[in-house]
Amino acid sequence: MKKLWIAFAGFLLLVSCNTSQEANNNVVEKPKTTLNLSEFKNIELLAPDTENKAPLMAALENRRTSRDFSDKELYLEDLSNVLWAAYGVNRPDGKRTAPSAMAVYPVDVYAVLSNGIYFYDAPNNELCAIAEGDFRRITGGQDFVYDAPLNILYVVDLGKYEERFSSVPKERLINLAISDASHSSQNVYLWCAAFDLKTVIRGGGMNEPELLKLLNLDEAKHIIPLAQTVGY
Repeated sequence: MKKLWIAFAGFLLLVSCNTSQEANNNVVEKPKTTLNLSEFKNIELLAPDTENKAPLMAALENRRTSRDFSDKELYLEDLSNVLWAAYGVNRPDGKRTAPSAMAVYPVDVYAVLSNGIYFYDAPNNELCAIAEGDFRRITGGQDFVYDAPLNILYVVDLGKYEERFSSVPKERLINLAISDASHSSQNVYLWCAAFDLKTVIRGGGMNEPELLKLLNLDEAKHIIPLAQTVGY
């Protein structure tokens, strides 16, 4: 009788394993949305995929810098998620996925795509068309930025500090702002590591005066301390 029960238990285990394997084999990944850049207009982003619980330790293990990118455009899902990871709204009070010293949030995120520059309107989860044209070459001095599908600009508005912290030295405020931008760039690194995309951060090489002119921003109050390339 004991042998019979052991054999029966083994049979149930085998059936269970086969059923699980069949279920896994039958899982169909939802096709991703091709990003249409044939027209230069505002891009409505998708809601962040917060149900996808990627393990943090695996992302940390896989976190690395890449400088070899395909020219393939990002899928809309990937573009939406990476921008939300960088600086999206994650609470009803409007606070972001990245911390900000003294909760000033002086950083604005711009996406440089193959057809132009867009402002990331995080509260409305939308990319607002700013400047039409391929400006990737002025976002960095290395060849890979020319063809990569996304270059993120972290633009700091120092004017947001002036209203509240006029007594703080400007150099100190710039350091705080760069820290804020760095938090966002690390979020992007971890998201890319978790979902098999490539990225690299850089603190120079971009044509800052030309970029600020294209963005119609005052050079006296705005700086671009960091840019980050993302792609496949």
